[in-house]
Amino acid sequence: MNRRFLFYTILSLGILQTGMLAGGIPFSYDVVQFRGDSISTVVEVHYMYADHVLKTKREGKTAIKELSIETMVSNSTGPVATKSKIVESQEIRDSLIHEYAGIISFALKPGQYSLQTTISDVNNPALRDVFSSTLVVKQFLSTSPQISDIILASSIQSSTIAERGTQFERNGLLVSPMPSLEYVGTDAQLQTYCELYGLNKSMTDSFDIRYFIYDHIKREVVDMQYRRKRMGNSQTDVFKLPLDAVTSGMYYLRVELSFVNADNGVKDTIRTMKKFYINNPSMPVEDLAAVSEDEKFERSEFKTFTMEQIDKEFAFVQFIASSVELDPYKQLTTLAAKQRFMFRFWLMRDPQPMTPENEKYEDFKKNVSFARKNFKTIPFPEGWNSDRGRVILKYGQPTQIDRRYFNSDRAHPHEIWHYNEVQGGVQFIFVDIKGVENYILVHSTAMNEIHNYN
Repeated sequence: MNRRFLFYTILSLGILQTGMLAGGIPFSYDVVQFRGDSISTVVEVHYMYADHVLKTKREGKTAIKELSIETMVSNSTGPVATKSKIVESQEIRDSLIHEYAGIISFALKPGQYSLQTTISDVNNPALRDVFSSTLVVKQFLSTSPQISDIILASSIQSSTIAERGTQFERNGLLVSPMPSLEYVGTDAQLQTYCELYGLNKSMTDSFDIRYFIYDHIKREVVDMQYRRKRMGNSQTDVFKLPLDAVTSGMYYLRVELSFVNADNGVKDTIRTMKKFYINNPSMPVEDLAAVSEDEKFERSEFKTFTMEQIDKEFAFVQFIASSVELDPYKQLTTLAAKQRFMFRFWLMRDPQPMTPENEKYEDFKKNVSFARKNFKTIPFPEGWNSDRGRVILKYGQPTQIDRRYFNSDRAHPHEIWHYNEVQGGVQFIFVDIKGVENYILVHSTAMNEIHNYN
């Protein structure tokens, strides 16, 4: 790709996600997953960079710039896959900034991994950046309907014969990814690509696919529904929408696939979601400083919670709240009072109150979801209230997990969680004493946690 580099950070929104711009090299990346073979999932790292900061190397009459990209995937036992590449670009003498995109692909078994991407200027090694993130690889089954991850694209068009088999060609389409997840300009157009799997004969001959867009406080902005004909076990779906009338800010795209079981007539719905940003100079972001607390509350998701939902939210935060905060909630009897309490609880923890997103709350919700999915046992069917769930909710994701199963010493299966950024570095040791995958915290080096060196 060789079009003008529209790489902006919306400072008024505080938008600076991992991989957008961290050192000297303008670089963005996005990770998407698709169905692979029967045992693995295709994990793609979509990247984009601008080469104007790279040092030029001259070879005769040719002047090139070279960027080294190394991506390493690791699990608790160490690295499982590493891919390296050097991408070149010709020096172009004009006043524009040019961008280049590409894909690095892995075939990984479902599970939890860490992803680390290192980029450096081949001709100036001092210019170097490292990006790290947690990666949970999904499992895509062919027996039941599922939706792949969503690609946010700068353009989607039919591919030519010459473009078949190139890195951006997918099922007869040329999908140019936009890893920054940011649509910039007054005439930007949202363009998305996803794949639908498991559209087997147990479904009726058609299904509904629905696209929602929500703003940063989950207010619905767009709701568009389409009826699709089932073409086979899998197929693609493309969605395009002009964004010229949408205010700058952070948004969520939700895709829902609704289908009817042909055997029993039962309707089911599956969904996936993607965050994206809009920077439209003619539609500036709302000034949050001018919005009162009452108005913020009325717009918040807490205002929509039922009594059961708000009590569950309170149960989640018992691990991070102080007794001074816990006691008053127990005295509240009305839904409105409880909604307002939880709203203020998270408002006080918002690290950037002038941005539309409460980053602390969003991270906490992800950890709750992770604990529910991964720590379910018979004693703790909801997962989040188990020992491992409590630690995840209180301290976040660990830096590293060492897992040990039965060995020659007949030691019980156990996990050692390392937190390098908590209290100067702490450990938590969980043991599956009864062999039922219910890991109990038996020792920690953290303050105010159980200590048992034996």
